[in-house]
Amino acid sequence: MRALVISALFLVGASGPAQAQNGPRIFYPATAQTQGIGGEATVECLVGEDGRLTCETIEEAPVNMGFGAAALRMTEDLRIAPRTRDGVSTAGGRFRRTYVFEPGPPPTVTNR
Repeated sequence: MRALVISALFLVGASGPAQAQNGPRIFYPATAQTQGIGGEATVECLVGEDGRLTCETIEEAPVNMGFGAAALRMTEDLRIAPRTRDGVSTAGGRFRRTYVFEPGPPPTVTNR
């Protein structure tokens, strides 16, 4: 049930000068970018009492290109609402998100 609650919520990114207008901060691995290599990384996150996330990389391809670390950096400013509209706590919930990195000018990242 908790997984369904988390999937119904949306993530909120923090705004700031390092962020594209109305978009997430993109941390494309420099080596992969200069070589024109794309990749993807899947992170799994645990929701804390305050809506902050504790995430870990569970999959990345190609390995050793920095896509997992980049995905983790992108999750640092994300938050989940601490409660649902029905007042149910989201703390302890888990979810996965896959980031797909595509090279090119400018590099892009999409969520799946």
